[in-house]
Amino acid sequence: MNGKNKYSGRKLTMGILKRIKQIAAADLNKYLDSFEDPISMVNQYMREIEEQLDKAKAALAGRLVVEKSYEVLVEQTKEVIGKRTRQANLAVDRGEEEIALLALQEKIIHEEKLQVYLEQLATVKQQTAALSEELNKLTDICNELQTRRQFLLSRTNAAEAIQRTVRVQNTYNSESILRGFARMEEKVWRMETGAQASREVSRLARPDGLGIGLVSQAAFSELERLKAERNV
Repeated sequence: MNGKNKYSGRKLTMGILKRIKQIAAADLNKYLDSFEDPISMVNQYMREIEEQLDKAKAALAGRLVVEKSYEVLVEQTKEVIGKRTRQANLAVDRGEEEIALLALQEKIIHEEKLQVYLEQLATVKQQTAALSEELNKLTDICNELQTRRQFLLSRTNAAEAIQRTVRVQNTYNSESILRGFARMEEKVWRMETGAQASREVSRLARPDGLGIGLVSQAAFSELERLKAERNV
């Protein structure tokens, strides 16, 4: 495995871990004070977190690939060591010391490689575990900020609505508006009353028989009395 790539991978991983910890430890309230628009600030803060989250996920995927590669190397090296051990034993049994020496030499070389691979695998596993832990923390922070953002957005919208209402009230004299509506209501009421009165007068002024339904029984009784007095 290329040493330069391993170093670059470790450097990238540690850089991401450092940035994640900086974000997680940031004082959100102080950050808020430097922005006039809290929603824009939260959006910017979350974009930065999501960017680091994506980088952390990519780094974690890369670490898992490296970890798997070392595991394969360890298993392959163990197989070679086992094979060379069997070859050395067989050569000794046959009295073939030269072949036994060659097998043992290769066995020793692979044992040294195995030790290096195991140490590197342990380091990669530690990095993977650390990155995974920080990734979980960053995910929790992101989820919490999503919830807080929605709450903050709701509060901001409510505050803006109140401000608009106050501006409208300050722009127009509410008492004057109410008095104007009262005058309009009174005018409409007078128009309705006049129309009703005109309709009643019109009914009473109709020819005989058309307005009978509007005359009371007392009026009929009075009419009969007048007719009797006048012998009509």
